[in-house]
Amino acid sequence: LIKIPATPPKISEFMMDLVEQQMEYREKNNVRRKDFFQLLVDQRKEDIQNGEEAMSIVQCASQVFVFYIAGSETTSITITCTLHELSHSPKVMEQLVVEIDETLAKSNGEINYD
Repeated sequence: LIKIPATPPKISEFMMDLVEQQMEYREKNNVRRKDFFQLLVDQRKEDIQNGEEAMSIVQCASQVFVFYIAGSETTSITITCTLHELSHSPKVMEQLVVEIDETLAKSNGEINYD
């Protein structure tokens, strides 16, 4: 419609090359990993075996790019907004520091998910 690329051509080329190389490598060497990319490889292979239209390399590269951007942008925005709010709420920040100190004391200074 507007013909303005969403990403610079170098980034698009890099993503295309990366996806194509990884697909070929995993298929040739029978490499399986528990990751998002493996889901794309498996789905593409299954579609081809069933005679269905499989995702193209371009479509796979697009999915990988969106997955990468969505994950990094959400995290960075969440952290930025949290720090901004804390900087404007000294009382809340003090409470947070106390809670972090108490939690670290309970776990002997080790950070865990409990």
